[in-house]
Amino acid sequence: MTLANQPSRAPTHKTLAMFGGFVLTTPQVLPVVHEVWPQVAPAFLAGPAATNALAAVIAALISMAVAWFVPDRANIPR
Repeated sequence: MTLANQPSRAPTHKTLAMFGGFVLTTPQVLPVVHEVWPQVAPAFLAGPAATNALAAVIAALISMAVAWFVPDRANIPR
């Protein structure tokens, strides 16, 4: 396996896309999860902390799916 050396300290395009996607999708996902999750979850998982955690996981998965298709800048192999 060859490790790659990133040419600069700037984050990669995929990292920026995932971070931006997470920030933009969380406000849309949160109300839906807050409405649906407590109705379908067991009582011990229906609290606000578990609901917020689930919303964060869903937003992260959506942003990962979008970032998968973002072309990244080339790295310089070692």
